[in-house]
Formats: sequence, C-alpha cells, structure tokens
Amino acid sequence: ARAPLLQLTDISLTFGGRPLLNGASLSAGTGERICLVGRNGSGKSTLLKIAAGDIEADGGTRFVQPGSLSGICLKA
Repeated sequence: ARAPLLQLTDISLTFGGRPLLNGASLSAGTGERICLVGRNGSGKSTLLKIAAGDIEADGGTRFVQPGSLSGICLKA
C-alpha cells in the first residue's frame, strides 16, 4: 500500500475553552476525493484549515508527503 498524501491523526483543537475537535483523523491518497459532512459549527472547515496548514492543532499529528499538495486547492 502506498503512503497517504495527507494524513491527520488524533487531531484536537479547542476554541474559547470549548473542544471543537477531539481525536479527529483524516487520510487521503493519490486520486482519492474526500467529503466532510456535519452540522454547522462542528469543525469541518477547521479540519480542512489544519490539513492545509493554515492553522495549527492543539494536539495530534499532520503529515503531508513533500511536494504532494502543490497546486491542490483545499476548500473550506
């Protein structure tokens, strides 16, 4: 199996004392498309911003294959 292009593992993030993400994980490989579904305010856009490197999580790991996300748009 090939390594994922993007992998988020056990991501946690708190805003204003309120946990927004707790143990979230996401993996995407070559040619895969992902869809995040959830209620308003549940952290979908925030998870994509963490994946894009726009914001840093309080905990967990973010792995991106070097050069793999160049030219790719992560829309929140």
